[in-house]
Amino acid sequence: MNIQRTLPAVGHSIPLGEVLTIFKKRASRGMFLDTWRIGLRLFAVSSGSAALVVALQAFKRTASKTKVILPAYTCPSVLAAVLKAGLQPVLCDLQPGHYRMDLNSLADRDVRDALAIIAVHFFGLSEDLKALRAFADQNRIYLLEDAAQAFGNTTGQGPLGLSGDLGIYSFGRGKPLSLLSGGAVVVNNPAMETAVAEVYATLASPAGPVPWCLYAAKLVLYRVFFHPRSFWLPQCLPWLKVGETVFNAEISVQRMAVPALRLGATLVKRYVALGAMRARLVRCYSETLVGLKDHFHFLPSGDLSDPALLRFPMIFKNAACRDRALVLLKEQGLGATGSYPLPLNVLPGAADYVDNTLSYPNAHAVSERIMTLPVHEYITAADRNRMYRIIATVLREQ
Repeated sequence: MNIQRTLPAVGHSIPLGEVLTIFKKRASRGMFLDTWRIGLRLFAVSSGSAALVVALQAFKRTASKTKVILPAYTCPSVLAAVLKAGLQPVLCDLQPGHYRMDLNSLADRDVRDALAIIAVHFFGLSEDLKALRAFADQNRIYLLEDAAQAFGNTTGQGPLGLSGDLGIYSFGRGKPLSLLSGGAVVVNNPAMETAVAEVYATLASPAGPVPWCLYAAKLVLYRVFFHPRSFWLPQCLPWLKVGETVFNAEISVQRMAVPALRLGATLVKRYVALGAMRARLVRCYSETLVGLKDHFHFLPSGDLSDPALLRFPMIFKNAACRDRALVLLKEQGLGATGSYPLPLNVLPGAADYVDNTLSYPNAHAVSERIMTLPVHEYITAADRNRMYRIIATVLREQ
């Protein structure tokens, strides 16, 4: 690891002046995203996972079905939210060499008791919303968009998160709009607004001076250690578990704290510039790596409507090459990571809650071959060139 300069894998900086706004501005009613997009019917909660729980509980209020379909390879918090909502998870494999759910696998699922299907937009890449919407309508089940990693991204069908019956965003550490806290449920189907409001009315609000002080301290520490000159330190502290993916079935479901709402009302104003910077870096990576595209099952390119991705993902054709490239990039402090280590059906802890009699070969292949590169303001042209040389060297040696 390069102690002198180590790139964070994901996130964005938070200016100190904007941290101070949590103490200066009057409390918001929780509609800070109105400054981003007018007219959203939004309920602000404590995290993206909490938003998933609220959305699923709202669906439960309108139907007696009990199953929720989700990708076999996704953030374990999605599974935890399904369980917290008192529902039964049904896993679906991925398309070969891709992040989207496999429609053939989906067609094989028993959906007679399915309440909802969760469309997860990995890294800001859009799921096949048209196909999933058709599947949901045909089977009379709800479509829930998990846009935790896709805030601000738009496709031909509109902004991600606004096409399902309900959508969710996350504002936790490392998300597109990072407040280190908070999430939101967005109501796109007006028929669901009452059910969401009823669930939201049962939630407690964080209060008291201690949470405010702790939140401010976390923001200051994050600002300091997100910089490449100091990021090596949290990586050396194993108890912080930086970059680790661990299944935790416990989810705290509360309303979004007022300090996070205040910070969000400030930071969302700079999101357009932040998204443009990410989109530019995605283009730069695509242009740099295009000559190596035959070595990958998937590599983002210019035909993806210029997305502002959370991280730049690639799926290697050769798992050993992925492993070797990842080791070398990490040794150089270049912010490369894998993603979730295993599909949910074999992930320790998570596997206890799903059907282990089925296999998900495409999800397993992605888990073994995926690598991501960082997309934030500290990435320089020299960094990108070093990444390219390391990846190209590994591929030539295979």
